[in-house]
Amino acid sequence: MKKIFAGLIFILFNVHVTLGGYMIGLLPDFVGYLLVAAGLKEVWQEEGVFENLVPLALELAVFTGVIYLIRLLPMTRREGLLAVLDVLATLCFLVMVYKIVGGVKALEKKHLCTLSTRRLMPLAIGYAVCNAGALLIALTGSVLAAVVAIIGLAAAFVFVVTFYDTTNKYRYLQHI
Repeated sequence: MKKIFAGLIFILFNVHVTLGGYMIGLLPDFVGYLLVAAGLKEVWQEEGVFENLVPLALELAVFTGVIYLIRLLPMTRREGLLAVLDVLATLCFLVMVYKIVGGVKALEKKHLCTLSTRRLMPLAIGYAVCNAGALLIALTGSVLAAVVAIIGLAAAFVFVVTFYDTTNKYRYLQHI
């Protein structure tokens, strides 16, 4: 699950550098989805839900890779298109996280333990709603978008910390 955790960091935290009108992502989402797919492959023998998620993670790697390339191209008037694509990517991310948390819930039942799933899903939904909301509000030019984005960033941070706890608990189970 460490690779899933690392992939989530890439997906949730977008760090960009702008050079001469080009936006370069330092933590590209497509790399995160490739890491998530690799992590899912490591745990799918324990829970079948994870095996079914590998194609979704790979499809999202391609989709977000296309978004990454669009951002690299010197185009004008692409912000609306990118906002729509980002909202779609966020919704797909939420579906994937929902299914990952479902797989972790199945592991909880299988091992009769707690892996913090009760906290993970509300945090993921909070992040996704804030991220999509900030993107849509930003289209109106409102300063409120920044406030919503900061709340989403806080939810993402708490989600990652909670998933790290889940990863540690799962690793402990493997050593028992």
